Amino acid sequence: MDAVKKKHWWQSPQLTWSVIGLLCLLVGYLVVLMYAQGEYLFAIMTLILSSVGLYIFANRKAYAWRYVYPGLAGMGLFVLFPLICTIAIAFTNYSSTNQLTFERAQQVLMDRSFQAGKAYNFTLIPAGDEWKLALTDGESGKNYLSDAFKFGGEQKLALKETNALPEGERVSLRVITQNRTALNQL
Repeated sequence: MDAVKKKHWWQSPQLTWSVIGLLCLLVGYLVVLMYAQGEYLFAIMTLILSSVGLYIFANRKAYAWRYVYPGLAGMGLFVLFPLICTIAIAFTNYSSTNQLTFERAQQVLMDRSFQAGKAYNFTLIPAGDEWKLALTDGESGKNYLSDAFKFGGEQKLALKETNALPEGERVSLRVITQNRTALNQL
């Protein structure tokens, strides 16, 4: 006498195919949304991975592939798909959409360029809680000295020609580097 196995309600074929149908509708909806937003590659990748996955997990003949599919899907999603996208973008103009216009790029590069001119050696001389800026012309040897000033905000300093720079303490390169942003505003 054969014993009849009693099946539970969640093992019914109607429920299985209903869930598969709902998943197909959800994937179809997501693919259409991606396609409508212009994400063609993501739509195709989602369609391929989900349709192959649904086929493998719904078909009893493909039972052995259930163990291989996650690895293949992961390799395709995280290795092959970015590689294909990179190659596809290399042959399009999408890679240049984040660049500046020609005029703006030219302006940025011109602002970065260094215009050759006179070179001055400079140093900071402490004057109490203020500073004096001393410049020396490398070609003629003339010395220029500013009035005492404090760091802070954008300033214009008047330089006066002097015969010799004042004797005394000169600041180290470390102090100049620490006050670089303030010096750039002079």
